[in-house]
Amino acid sequence: MDPLLQRLRHTPPACRRLLVSDCLVELSQMIGYVAVPWWITTQGGVSELATYGVVLAVVTLLCRLLLSPFGDRWPKRLQIVLGLTAQVLVATAIAALALSDHYRFPLLLAAEMAAAVAHALVGPALAHLAAELVPPTQLAEVLSLQKAGAALGRILGPLLAGVLIAAGGVQGALVAMPLLYLAAAAAACFIPAPPTQGVSPPAAASWWSELRRGLIAKWAIPLERGWTLTNFLAWIFLGPAVTMLIPLKIQSLGLPGSWLGWAEAALSVGMLVGALAGQRHLVQRVGRYTSRCGAAAAEGLFLASVGLCGSAGMMVLALFFVGCANSVYTLVGQTHRTLTILQAFRVRMASVNLCFTQIAGMIGPALAASGVARYGIDAVYLCFGLTAAAAALLFGLLPRAREFLSLGHEEVKDWYRKEYPGAFLAMK
Repeated sequence: MDPLLQRLRHTPPACRRLLVSDCLVELSQMIGYVAVPWWITTQGGVSELATYGVVLAVVTLLCRLLLSPFGDRWPKRLQIVLGLTAQVLVATAIAALALSDHYRFPLLLAAEMAAAVAHALVGPALAHLAAELVPPTQLAEVLSLQKAGAALGRILGPLLAGVLIAAGGVQGALVAMPLLYLAAAAAACFIPAPPTQGVSPPAAASWWSELRRGLIAKWAIPLERGWTLTNFLAWIFLGPAVTMLIPLKIQSLGLPGSWLGWAEAALSVGMLVGALAGQRHLVQRVGRYTSRCGAAAAEGLFLASVGLCGSAGMMVLALFFVGCANSVYTLVGQTHRTLTILQAFRVRMASVNLCFTQIAGMIGPALAASGVARYGIDAVYLCFGLTAAAAALLFGLLPRAREFLSLGHEEVKDWYRKEYPGAFLAMK
């Protein structure tokens, strides 16, 4: 932990508060991902759980896209504080429902839908506020620490949820959520406001115009368009491989459920290691372009190897390396991609990315379920891993990808506007 603490000490105080808030949000969300489905499963059954999953997926998809114009215009710290305040109120209502031992699925679903709307404001703002707080040369370090904090939250969240559910039932876990959201909101309140950029919230009448501008800019830039499409194709196969297929693989090996915890922990620890050390050392040695393409291939190959594993230990080790490769793959180029987009377009263009990811997250499980029923879990893992690697490696064929990743952080700032000015002509 010493190198991590050393890096945190050299991070500006405003960014440390952002990292604390971001980590607490991730922690509370992971508790919710465990506790709420468990409550629905034990009280309402599989049909209500399926309804819950589908409705939240659709609401999340729509909110991310439809609220993105406001995300670009409103101050991001204000978005975070308001969104987290709403999260506190919603989580408190769910906890009160649980403490009263009054399970009502419609009420719970309505509360979770409200939470999804709030997170549609909080998530993009947390992801892009760092770019306004630090100079371009420090952004890669802050994004790396953000990724590490998210991985830490993914490790501790399910563990804490399990302990609380074991100690006090699902009510204990649901009570912890509003407290963590409140702490995250308090940390966000102390983040200093970044310099204003002279943009104002869009009027309701201009909402469609603002949204259309973001979509046009996304599509008009060949590199950005191709980047989004290759990530979309890759996530169709990566998503199920790191979520729904893991318990099926454990079951096929005849292992007890406790191995699911080991598998998820190995994946999250791998992400933590990759975020804190892996991507920085690789970039220093072989450059960004080679690091990203190599990590894409490695992640797919390690996932394919999970299908070939005949022992629990080898499976857990493979998932650890999947996590390492995933951090490198997602972090390398993320700083460049953030800086090159005009600040007034960042949330809208990022929301399109998230929507494509959400759609891929709906397609992938359906393909995986069909494949497992027909060919078995091992064949599906092997196929999905190799296909994900091939899809991710398409990034290397994108126009000007190598040139773009070879630029320095100062050179890449607003590069899209300089190279593709027509994409942003419609901006006021």
